Amino acid sequence: MRVPVYPDDLKRNRGFKSLAKKLQTHWCGPSSVSLLFAQDVLAKGFGYRDYRDLEQSSSLRRAHELPPSEADTRQAIKSAIHIALGSEFHSDLAKLERLVGALPISSLVAFNRMQVALDIIQSFQKTNLVSPLTAEQLRLVEQVIDVSGNLRDQALFACMLAGLRRGEFLMATVQGGNAVYREKLTDINAWESLPSSCGVAVDQYLKSSRVPEGGYIFRSTYDPRKSMSPLMLTKICASWADKAGIEAGLLTPHNVRKSGQDFAIKFALSLGHIPTMSTRAYVEDLLNRPLR
Repeated sequence: MRVPVYPDDLKRNRGFKSLAKKLQTHWCGPSSVSLLFAQDVLAKGFGYRDYRDLEQSSSLRRAHELPPSEADTRQAIKSAIHIALGSEFHSDLAKLERLVGALPISSLVAFNRMQVALDIIQSFQKTNLVSPLTAEQLRLVEQVIDVSGNLRDQALFACMLAGLRRGEFLMATVQGGNAVYREKLTDINAWESLPSSCGVAVDQYLKSSRVPEGGYIFRSTYDPRKSMSPLMLTKICASWADKAGIEAGLLTPHNVRKSGQDFAIKFALSLGHIPTMSTRAYVEDLLNRPLR
């Protein structure tokens, strides 16, 4: 068993370094220990020969590596401490349990990523159980976003209403000066543009944000070279829901897209024809009308 440790975990007061410092401060042996000693013990608990081995391995880690369970990790740390104490171990198991139990294992990058992934999965599972948003609720959200004057949020919401999936608009980029979201499977290098129904909002946002050629349209706050994370998008949607007085669980990218599609289909069927993108644009115009 090996716990994945990444370069970010080795920065001061981060992940591994923070855990090792806590282990040193609250060491359960009869005498105090150095920080390097605590780092070596923790590294062995994580499945490495020593801290140096852990440090060298951290730069070779792949982003998708899954960590063992927190319970297994804590058990391995307890075993490493027991071995390190040797004859000095005085069977104070309660103290050892408290020490290891208080270590914030979840602060490690690997466990943090795992939790985000679980949150996304749970959010996806819940979307099949929640009720669709009503036309009035969609108008309320759009009103909140328009009043804020936030062009990024206006573009995000427009993409959802246009029927784009979260992964499609979060990975959308600028190619040849145009907003595109996927490469066409053709013999030539061609890109598929974002739907025209969200084009105006996206274009306005691009003019103000100055996204470079090849850059993501919706960028990470922490690293402009990366796309906005699903977690950040979830927080943005929760903010909209709070201001619109709507239950946060209802306002997800999937539910906005699905509700917009359902509304467009019902409206189109009432006109006696199959929904098209022009119908969707007309429906969005209806959503923009002021509340009565």
